[in-house]
Amino acid sequence: MRHSKSTILTLKPSCTVLSFLVTWVVSKRLRSLSTRQALLDVRDSGAFPSHIGNQLANAHAKTGDLYMATDRPEEAAGEYATAVEIRPNFLDLRFKLAEAYMDLDMWVDAYPHLKEILVKNPVFGGARVRLDALLNRMGDTEGARREWELCAEQNPDDCRIKAYLASLDS
Repeated sequence: MRHSKSTILTLKPSCTVLSFLVTWVVSKRLRSLSTRQALLDVRDSGAFPSHIGNQLANAHAKTGDLYMATDRPEEAAGEYATAVEIRPNFLDLRFKLAEAYMDLDMWVDAYPHLKEILVKNPVFGGARVRLDALLNRMGDTEGARREWELCAEQNPDDCRIKAYLASLDS
């Protein structure tokens, strides 16, 4: 098939447009990939886009809560461990895992989670109190005393803390 000069000239602009469109689609696709990559939560496991990882971690935590409500801490610990694996910086999930381990008398497993919580948030609700109890049960009364004294500094009006400190003195 032969093309006249005018046909070739009309093809060139459309080729240019086609080339532009291909370039535009490819660059849009690359931007889309980098946007998806940016959505990965690099602060946590990074295995899932942020919103999906959050939903998965919370779903495992809810399942763990149901197991805890039915007095099945072993199954709960498995669910909480999965949640923490997905979102290791969600301190509430880490705390639930430590609680389940403590219910199973797995002190050594609970300890690093409570310490990690307190490193990241020294005033995290019950983490210090649970760490105190854990240290006391493990026989580390001096460690428990240090933690209770920190609790007393953070909550000077809490009568429970004063009672625990008094019990260590007797």
